Amino acid sequence: MFNIINNFNDNSSNNGAWSSNPTFNFNPIDKLLEAHEENKNLYERLLEAEKSKIEYLERLLKDR
Repeated sequence: MFNIINNFNDNSSNNGAWSSNPTFNFNPIDKLLEAHEENKNLYERLLEAEKSKIEYLERLLKDR
């Protein structure tokens, strides 16, 4: 058990190279734009759900 933890710590430090010079395999701005688009799509779906709920409630009130 301790040997596994020590190996993990030894391999994860990478002789300090990670902390001084990070390398990204993706463009952070692209990820930000993807997250923004996803949020926009979720908001539009929520808005449609709210509109349909309001229409349903209005129909229920008319029937009374």
